[in-house]
Amino acid sequence: MRYILGQGVQLLAKTAITLKAVSATLQAPAVAAAGSKIDVAWQGPANQPDYISIARPDQEAGRYLYYTYAKQGSPLKLQLPSEPGTYEVRYILGSETRLLARTAITIQPVTASVSPPATAAANALFEVQWQGPGYPPDYIAIAKPGMPDNRYIHYVYTRTGNPVKLKAPEEAGTYEVRYIMGQEARLLDRKTITVK
Repeated sequence: MRYILGQGVQLLAKTAITLKAVSATLQAPAVAAAGSKIDVAWQGPANQPDYISIARPDQEAGRYLYYTYAKQGSPLKLQLPSEPGTYEVRYILGSETRLLARTAITIQPVTASVSPPATAAANALFEVQWQGPGYPPDYIAIAKPGMPDNRYIHYVYTRTGNPVKLKAPEEAGTYEVRYIMGQEARLLDRKTITVK
């Protein structure tokens, strides 16, 4: 360690310091459901910027899909992506984005279904039975066929109950009732409904 006089860059004092290597360990489930949150137990330096992340195996240490700061404690909650596949849970030394530990996790797909009536009156409420993961951001939507998964005319969160009450569009026609995993607007099921 050195004290430098900035004007003239003169060395005024110095002392030796030995830096010791740091390490970390992780404990996470080997398999989990897409879009869920898992508990991750860890041991490590726990520096202020350190974090636990989930990433694809080919992503660099500083890249991730979701993360939680280590300062949240051990175990901590980590959000999982909605796309099934093989991923890595990682302990990242935040000051240098250096990977200290990793463990593999397989994310399995989740399924859902919606059961709307065959027809509904324009601008009226109708009931939709549903089955699915029911994560807090998940929702049931009504949309025109061909609309992107993240677009809708009306929607209602699954957390409001089962069945949910969804509002029909004002314009008559053929529509789709959809179960959307809200976290990444992932479509899990769709059924056709005729609005009269």
